[in-house]
Amino acid sequence: MLTTVSLINMESFTIGTIATLRFPIGNVPRVGDIVQLPTGVYRITGVVFSVNTAVGFARLADNIFDCRIAGIAEDPPQPV
Repeated sequence: MLTTVSLINMESFTIGTIATLRFPIGNVPRVGDIVQLPTGVYRITGVVFSVNTAVGFARLADNIFDCRIAGIAEDPPQPV
Protein backbone atom coordinates (compact mmCIF):
# COMPACT_ATOMS: atom_id res chain seq x y z
CA MET A 1 0.00 0.00 0.00
CA LEU A 2 1.25 3.49 -0.84
CA THR A 3 1.58 5.85 2.12
CA THR A 4 1.99 9.60 1.77
CA VAL A 5 4.34 10.94 4.42
CA SER A 6 5.94 14.30 5.24
CA LEU A 7 9.60 14.58 4.35
CA ILE A 8 11.61 16.35 7.06
CA ASN A 9 15.13 15.64 5.83
CA MET A 10 16.93 13.39 3.33
CA GLU A 11 20.65 12.62 3.18
CA SER A 12 22.75 10.22 1.12
CA PHE A 13 25.43 8.11 2.77
CA THR A 14 27.63 5.26 1.56
CA ILE A 15 25.10 2.82 3.07
CA GLY A 16 22.23 4.42 1.15
CA THR A 17 19.71 7.20 1.57
CA ILE A 18 18.31 8.00 5.01
CA ALA A 19 15.11 10.05 5.21
CA THR A 20 13.54 11.55 8.31
CA LEU A 21 9.81 11.08 7.77
CA ARG A 22 6.66 12.01 9.67
CA PHE A 23 4.00 9.36 9.25
CA PRO A 24 0.25 9.87 9.62
CA ILE A 25 -1.00 9.22 13.16
CA GLY A 26 -1.45 5.50 13.69
CA ASN A 27 1.00 4.49 10.93
CA VAL A 28 4.47 3.18 11.67
CA PRO A 29 7.06 2.30 9.03
CA ARG A 30 7.83 -1.31 8.17
CA VAL A 31 10.48 -2.71 5.88
CA GLY A 32 8.90 -3.12 2.45
CA ASP A 33 6.40 -0.25 2.81
CA ILE A 34 6.15 2.09 -0.17
CA VAL A 35 6.07 5.83 0.52
CA GLN A 36 5.29 8.81 -1.70
CA LEU A 37 7.66 11.76 -1.24
CA PRO A 38 7.95 15.01 -3.22
CA THR A 39 11.09 13.58 -4.85
CA GLY A 40 9.52 10.29 -5.95
CA VAL A 41 8.28 6.92 -4.76
CA TYR A 42 10.48 4.88 -2.42
CA ARG A 43 10.53 1.52 -0.67
CA ILE A 44 11.56 1.44 3.00
CA THR A 45 14.53 -0.90 3.38
CA GLY A 46 15.21 -0.23 7.06
CA VAL A 47 14.09 1.76 10.09
CA VAL A 48 16.70 3.44 12.30
CA PHE A 49 16.04 4.13 15.97
CA SER A 50 17.93 6.75 17.97
CA VAL A 51 20.32 5.52 20.64
CA ASN A 52 19.43 8.68 22.62
CA THR A 53 16.26 7.60 24.45
CA ALA A 54 15.05 11.18 25.09
CA VAL A 55 15.26 12.00 21.38
CA GLY A 56 13.82 8.63 20.41
CA PHE A 57 10.75 8.96 22.64
CA ALA A 58 10.12 12.56 21.50
CA ARG A 59 10.25 11.47 17.87
CA LEU A 60 7.94 8.51 18.50
CA ALA A 61 5.43 10.85 20.15
CA ASP A 62 5.44 12.95 16.95
CA ASN A 63 5.38 9.86 14.70
CA ILE A 64 8.80 10.76 13.22
CA PHE A 65 11.15 8.00 12.05
CA ASP A 66 14.49 7.77 10.26
CA CYS A 67 14.17 5.30 7.41
CA ARG A 68 16.60 3.88 4.90
CA ILE A 69 14.89 4.20 1.53
CA ALA A 70 15.48 3.09 -2.04
CA GLY A 71 13.81 4.57 -5.13
CA ILE A 72 11.57 2.29 -7.13
CA ALA A 73 10.85 2.54 -10.84
CA GLU A 74 7.69 0.48 -10.95
CA ASP A 75 4.23 2.02 -11.01
CA PRO A 76 3.26 2.44 -7.35
CA PRO A 77 -0.04 1.23 -5.93
CA GLN A 78 -2.62 3.97 -5.56
CA PRO A 79 -3.50 5.37 -2.11
CA VAL A 80 -6.54 3.78 -0.51
